[in-house]
Amino acid sequence: KTSLNMNKASKNILLIGIGNPLRGDDGLGAYICEQMEALGVPGLQTMAVQQLTPDLLEEMLRADHIVI
Repeated sequence: KTSLNMNKASKNILLIGIGNPLRGDDGLGAYICEQMEALGVPGLQTMAVQQLTPDLLEEMLRADHIVI
């Protein structure tokens, strides 16, 4: 069993969901971001994108942890 343990060491987590919701199961990344956002986990930031692009790098560098 895995749990999301937010302690002092985990200050800023960036969750990047990749996919296109208009293409059925390809929208899973956006769905997961939406569900995680609804939990209101402190320090969790979500981004739903259709693809990884260089302009995301700045936001990624600000995060302590990144989940793609």
